[in-house]
Amino acid sequence: TAIGTIADIVPLNDENRAIVIMGLKMVPCNSNIGVQAILDIVDIEGEAKVSDFAFGIVPRINASGRLADASICVDMFSSFDYQKCFGIAKHLDTLNTERQNIEKYISDAAFDIIETHKLYKDNVIVVYGEGWNSGVIGIVASKVSEKYYKPCIVITDDSDNIAKGSGRSVADFDLYEALSHCSDLLVKFGGHFLAAGLSLETSNIDEFRKSINEYAANLLNGKTFVHKINIDYVLKESFLNVDTINSLQVLEPYGVGNPKPVFALLEAKVIRKQLLSEGKHIKLYLEYNGTNIEAIGFSMGDYNSLITEGCLIDVAGSLEINSFRGIDNPQMIIKDIKRIKQA
Repeated sequence: TAIGTIADIVPLNDENRAIVIMGLKMVPCNSNIGVQAILDIVDIEGEAKVSDFAFGIVPRINASGRLADASICVDMFSSFDYQKCFGIAKHLDTLNTERQNIEKYISDAAFDIIETHKLYKDNVIVVYGEGWNSGVIGIVASKVSEKYYKPCIVITDDSDNIAKGSGRSVADFDLYEALSHCSDLLVKFGGHFLAAGLSLETSNIDEFRKSINEYAANLLNGKTFVHKINIDYVLKESFLNVDTINSLQVLEPYGVGNPKPVFALLEAKVIRKQLLSEGKHIKLYLEYNGTNIEAIGFSMGDYNSLITEGCLIDVAGSLEINSFRGIDNPQMIIKDIKRIKQA
């Protein structure tokens, strides 16, 4: 039940919170053979975290429905034969790797189309590609929406003259309402505020792109989508220590409805910077009111050209413990950098 609650991305409060807390604690003494098999595949031992489920177990379960048959997961969770369950879990792991490769191929192709045709200038990005796997286009739509902070609908051909699409939205735009406005161009559609699925005749894709963008333009009335990050607390330098960060564990498990706290450092000085993973990520060594702290920005390597050593920045992010060679140090995971100026 805890796995399903996390997989469905439901709010982690009230009874859902209780279910997940108890489920995570049951991992070491779990009696379901299928669950144990997939835990062994992803190498989770002892009490687990929501992230272990969300990024370890759930993608492998979902991969069966995206690329094969979801019923194999039912077989795994209902079997009492460990070898059979472990074999299925290994198959799910292989499917997940295949899903990642397919997802990367489609993502690269989608971003190439968006950049080449400057679709990022539209209020709603509608991108179409032939032969894309319909099981992963929702994930690709999420990536596009996250990068440009705009609603995105990824469409691919489904059958003769019919295309299938999956959309993801942002906080300021009701995607289901937008599709309702364009329903005359759709064969069918469904979903909610932030996510939806649809099908339409391939010949109507361009007209659909035009229609949904006209709707968005009228709704925005000259405004643009702005990604807002709510700050829970502006940090004092005295809080940048392992004990304080450990004390935040009482707020876990984090998830929808109970997000990880977001903190801010105002006018932190960049002492040194370092690019990681061939320039994909950036690591900053900061001095904040006399206290040193490391901060890492995943997929934020582009900031390297904007940040100079010695400049002052405002940083928003979460706090965690970085353990290296038996030594624990506080570390910030950067969500955004708002201001950059010289000291």
